[in-house]
Amino acid sequence: MNKKLNLNFKSLKNIAFITILLIIFLNSLANLFEKRNKIFNRIIDPLNTQQKKDRAKEAAAKKAQHDHEMDKGRVEQRYLINPSAPSDRQIPPLN
Repeated sequence: MNKKLNLNFKSLKNIAFITILLIIFLNSLANLFEKRNKIFNRIIDPLNTQQKKDRAKEAAAKKAQHDHEMDKGRVEQRYLINPSAPSDRQIPPLN
């Protein structure tokens, strides 16, 4: 009787262990299925980098042309201000 109980306990323990592993495996598969697009893009991404660079250059050229067109109506000069050089108003008075 004791051997049968011990055998049943071992078999239940093995079945529980296999069931837990199966649940973990199925959960991992479900996560991979949900994220398949991200994974696919990361694998394929190095192949498409040149296309992305070309698109980025085109976008930068369009933006530069747009900025140039927007600045056509300006007549005043634009000056850069050096923030590290203090003006007279920033220097404290000498006492």
